[in-house]
Amino acid sequence: MPHYFIEVVQLIDVEYKGNKKSLFVEAKENSRILLGDEGGCFFSRPLSLKSRYDGFFWHSTTDNQLFKIIDSIELPEADESISDTIIEKRKVSLKHESIIENYFMPEDARALFLKLDAYEVVKPHFDVKKVFDNREWGRIYEYEVNGNIALIHFKKITDKREDESEGGKEFELFIAIAFSGSSKSIDEWKEMNYEYDMIRNSPPFKRYVYCPLSFWTDKIVIVPSRNRDYALKKAKKLFSKFDKLEQSLEQLPNYGLESPHLDFAYSLAERNMKILNVDNRFIMAGIPWFYDEWARDEAISLYWLLKEDKQKGLELAIRMLSQMINGKIKTNLNAKEGIFSIDAFPFIFKRIFDTFLSREGDYKINKKAPFKKKEMEKFIELSKRELDAILRYYLRDGLIHSNSNETWMDSVYQIDEREGFNIEIQAMIIYLAEKMNWLTSEKKYSEIATEIKNKTRQEFWNGSYLVDNLKNPWLRPNIFLAYYFCPTLLEEHQWRLCFTNAFDELWLDWGGFATISKKSKLFHSRHTGEDSASYHRGDSWYFMNNIAAIVLGHFDKKRYGKYIAKILSASTYDILFEHSIGYASELSDAEEQSSNGAFAQAFSASTYIELVDFLFSVDKNK
Repeated sequence: MPHYFIEVVQLIDVEYKGNKKSLFVEAKENSRILLGDEGGCFFSRPLSLKSRYDGFFWHSTTDNQLFKIIDSIELPEADESISDTIIEKRKVSLKHESIIENYFMPEDARALFLKLDAYEVVKPHFDVKKVFDNREWGRIYEYEVNGNIALIHFKKITDKREDESEGGKEFELFIAIAFSGSSKSIDEWKEMNYEYDMIRNSPPFKRYVYCPLSFWTDKIVIVPSRNRDYALKKAKKLFSKFDKLEQSLEQLPNYGLESPHLDFAYSLAERNMKILNVDNRFIMAGIPWFYDEWARDEAISLYWLLKEDKQKGLELAIRMLSQMINGKIKTNLNAKEGIFSIDAFPFIFKRIFDTFLSREGDYKINKKAPFKKKEMEKFIELSKRELDAILRYYLRDGLIHSNSNETWMDSVYQIDEREGFNIEIQAMIIYLAEKMNWLTSEKKYSEIATEIKNKTRQEFWNGSYLVDNLKNPWLRPNIFLAYYFCPTLLEEHQWRLCFTNAFDELWLDWGGFATISKKSKLFHSRHTGEDSASYHRGDSWYFMNNIAAIVLGHFDKKRYGKYIAKILSASTYDILFEHSIGYASELSDAEEQSSNGAFAQAFSASTYIELVDFLFSVDKNK
């Protein structure tokens, strides 16, 4: 591997603190700090440009709803400038000239803790709502204070200025605030400006939020609940254990990687995944807006979960397979309606196969598997059922057909909608058929794999590269997914030529691949925000870059070493220096490296872990 390095942008001083180690960097000014727990709750605070997705968010376990609770916490008498930011696994400290803000979220508390190093005025601004509900009317707040605990009672009711009815109660929440010091009634509404959302072209850019009380305090615990008494009781209990909980917070582990940047980024990527693993029930795709269970993201992220807990990983895989319909699965598993994914199943199968199934001799269970043989047989039975359905319904003249929006490139723009026959889907189904033949010894799967492979070579290989889609024969990074699943699709010299052309048309000098040729009329050099024009027509996705680096390493690590190192450096830089500092972002501009999209993305973090494991054989037991 070429020498690994990070180019530092000197803007904001950040210290990452771990177990008997620290790393000092200077991160980008427009970044934000982010904390989360394993219950789907999180707190985001911008260091400059504010979004309506910043604040304290509470995840309801009863219905998987995400509620925004607090828009911001203002310290009006403290200077606004931040000289230093200290990031630990579950705690963030922001140093002003006159005060230090310390935020933390213990693992099981489902609450936000704020500690100051001196008494100060604190004004929490509330914006209680379902995360995507931007209606202004019908927001009713009531509050009361008893001693050192305040209770905010919020009701959302319908209003004819925005709704079809008047006065209908939609939901109510109770937020208990336990605090030291004293409180003062404020009862004021304030208009907030969301500059970050304006850049993303994501309206509304302004919204009124509510401050019921100010506090003269140095400690606050904020606990939301649907139940009044539960909120009060829990806030009192957590506040009584405030110092003990702070002292017992976990630290980032040390994996002994030679580069401290890599070591911290790897540890932080694991933290990224743990806060997205909601109550060990499902992996949230990303914070803030992908809080649901998204099948493709979860399938890709199974790599991390199987490393963390093999039994949970297998259980999740079986549950997802059980929800499939003819080889496809709803992209958002909690949505009543929506589009389906055809590429989640291959990722699920590959993750389980790579983790548990023997590569030599007859089918057998890995001896280290912590479960009974019948569970793996259930997985294979379901996989066989779904593969048979794919071959029955979507095999057309030797190739697998998929509808628009069913692949990871699921945005439509002008002539780019990918309905039809896509290169990575052919490779995925070839892989599934070959492995199913190996597992079951049923000759039909070998014959089908050969049929699709021959037809794919005939239709997709144009002598220079594998075309992306038979209607739109462009060169796109899906060739790396094709190799990832089926390296035998082409001869070695053909893959080399294919990769050479990919570097010519797709490579970005900062360390990633564009999602369409830089020569294309559809290419966008800059991320277009909530408008999907650039998503798969220019934007560079960190998860795809990480997979591409793994593919290049498998194919010829020496030949492509400098590119692998650049991708690794860019993905590491993203985690340590940009966006939500300490988290893996969704995507970047093509023109220059940036961090856009979700503040913390699961498949970006999981594939980063996979890449580092591949390159450095990380030992988690150190």
